[in-house]
Amino acid sequence: MMAATSVGAARVALTAMGVAMVTLQGVMVGVASVARAMWVAVGGPVGIAFIGITLLLQWLLGKWLTGVDDATAALREHESHSDRSPQWV
Repeated sequence: MMAATSVGAARVALTAMGVAMVTLQGVMVGVASVARAMWVAVGGPVGIAFIGITLLLQWLLGKWLTGVDDATAALREHESHSDRSPQWV
């Protein structure tokens, strides 16, 4: 009984964390877009360098933030295996 409660709490926490990370990713995309537009207005090599850096950072942050989805999928897989195995408690 205790294990089921802790698994349920972990599931809720991971779901909340996933929603928060997706929201953070959306905010970061917006911030990067505004900053990129400001620097494009400046133009020249500085603007081009800044565009490249923000695109790289946006890609890296996206890869890092989508790691939460992988962790959630792994937890669901683990739970499905746990549900199928006999409980010895």
